[in-house]
Order: sequence, then structure tokens, then C-alpha cells
Amino acid sequence: MLGRARRSDLRSTTLFGETFACLFDQPSDGDALTLEEYLARPHVRVTVALQDDSEIDDALARLGHKRRIAVQVPHWSTAPELIMGTDLILTAARRSIEHLGYGHCSALPFRLNSFPFVQTWHRRRYNDPAHRWLRAQIEAIAGGPEGGERA
Repeated sequence: MLGRARRSDLRSTTLFGETFACLFDQPSDGDALTLEEYLARPHVRVTVALQDDSEIDDALARLGHKRRIAVQVPHWSTAPELIMGTDLILTAARRSIEHLGYGHCSALPFRLNSFPFVQTWHRRRYNDPAHRWLRAQIEAIAGGPEGGERA
């Protein structure tokens, strides 16, 4: 029987800090969306759970607002294409949407903390040469470790 790894069995490295951004097709009045425009438009949400509030929804709730979810999908791969030709908005990690070459990528119209992208592995793989090589390749592509290794 497979069990879950204990936290003490895991090692990790922060690859980079990330922020959220909005992807939308229909232009707004300016370069960035206002909070009113953001709330007035329907949203695409990526989640596998039907009632899963995210840090985005939590931040809006603290401001006394709620976004209107029009489409919910279980995987990121389809979400950006759903906004094309619509007034939908996708709020996602900036690095996952700013390079797409279509739509408008804009900063959020409200404050939301950045978050770390972390590479995690089991301690038994720490000295495995192939695994060390793979982790080094991932770190190099991501721009190197930012926070050093953590237990």
C-alpha cells in the first residue's frame, strides 16, 4: 500500500515568485481593467472542485465583492482559449498567460500577494544523479533557485 509522504521526507526549492494577471479578449476602456470592469465581466475559473474558492475569490470577498463564474474547467490547458471572441476573463499566473500572443494580459485591479513556484521531491531522491540533473535543468529554465533548498 502506498502512503503519503511525511512533510519531513520532502525537500524543496523555490524556483521563482509569481503574480496573478488577467487575460481577456475584448478591450477595456484603458490599458488595464478597473475593478468595476473586472467584476462586471463573466469569468473562467480553473478548479476540479465544484465549490472551490481560490485566493482570488478570497481576496475579492475581503473587499466585499464576488466575481461571476460563467465557465469552470478542471485544467489550465483549455482555459485561455475560452476567452477568445468573448467578454470572459481568466485570472491566472502571469507567466502562464502573458506569452500566449493573443488577448490582453493585464495586472489585477486589486491587491493580491505574489506566491512561490516550488520544486519538491522526496528525500530519497536527493542524491540520485539523474534526479539531481533534472532538478538542475528545471532550476536553470526557471531562472535559478530563489530561496535555496528547504527541508
